[in-house]
Amino acid sequence: MPEDVLNAMAEELSTAPVFSRAEAAEYENRLPAVKDFVLDQQEDAVLQALLSGKSVSKETVAEYVEHVYAWDGDGQVETERGRVDPDPLLMKVFETEHLGRFGASDYTGNAPSAAVEQFRRDKVITALNRYAWEHRDEGFSIDNVDLTSIPVIRAVLETYDWSDVKRIYPEFDPRQWEDPPTGTVTERLKDETIATLCDDGQYSPASAELTTRAVMREVRHKWD
Repeated sequence: MPEDVLNAMAEELSTAPVFSRAEAAEYENRLPAVKDFVLDQQEDAVLQALLSGKSVSKETVAEYVEHVYAWDGDGQVETERGRVDPDPLLMKVFETEHLGRFGASDYTGNAPSAAVEQFRRDKVITALNRYAWEHRDEGFSIDNVDLTSIPVIRAVLETYDWSDVKRIYPEFDPRQWEDPPTGTVTERLKDETIATLCDDGQYSPASAELTTRAVMREVRHKWD
């Protein structure tokens, strides 16, 4: 593990003839920052692997944005079945499950509350260039629109944090990670996370196990 290598280097520096005492002391002073950096990289890798099955495609995001625009302008959406009214359920699901910004109490059935309506207009529509969207032609591709220019969309496309884990997997418990009870959500997620880490060839099963344990030891201290 990286921490083992860093510690071994620190132990050997004091007796290595090619390094002065000042150089050894400088290394030791920098060691905590390097360890923090390594742990941040490990945490990001574990988090992405843990939620790899929950990533949102750009096409799904584009569909949501298109329905929001149609909803706001009392327009329709072009589909394979022809032009249809914007789908209130599609927008609700995206806002509650993918964005995690609202709950069932923010809707009457699928109809949005005033807070949801304001969110759509302020955080989605005004954040994207209306002209570029409304003047797309038959050759239009979603690649022509920078959806990441919308902060709330950029978050769901590019990043995850532990609050997303809590929201998506409320039964997950990082304190059980080292030896999760059989049949629990934690056991399933651990198996899937380690398999995902190993798939890209950068981790062995052993290093994936040790890395996830190190990350979960840090996470469980701030878990409610």
